Amino acid sequence: MNYETVLKKLKQKEDFVLYIGRPDCKDCQEFEPYLKKYLKKNKGVYLYYLNIKEIREKAYATNASKEDQKAYKQMRKKLDFSWTPTLKLSIDGKFVDQYTFLDEEYYTLSKDKQKEKKQDYIDELSTWLNQIYQDN
Repeated sequence: MNYETVLKKLKQKEDFVLYIGRPDCKDCQEFEPYLKKYLKKNKGVYLYYLNIKEIREKAYATNASKEDQKAYKQMRKKLDFSWTPTLKLSIDGKFVDQYTFLDEEYYTLSKDKQKEKKQDYIDELSTWLNQIYQDN
């Protein structure tokens, strides 16, 4: 799904879960097996994937135009995220909740604490998705 489609779904007040990520994001690469395992175990659960790699690369390129930088900044503001991977829950066209895997705070922890905390993130993923899909 592209960004314009996400905006269209929001404008149409659709309910959905959006996965914001990039194929070159190490945290996303680590996260995806956990997400795939959950989806495989819970048939009928679905979400949309927004690959932000291209728009991000354009914004961070050494020769990036002001328009590309502005477009990326506006997308991050509109979708209200600062880290990938992030899952966002849209209800009636508004993002009402989110889950972020291994956020910035995680990387301030010692290696030992990271091991403990990583399991918390993994457990939180299932809990977060269960609340959405089992409440509906």
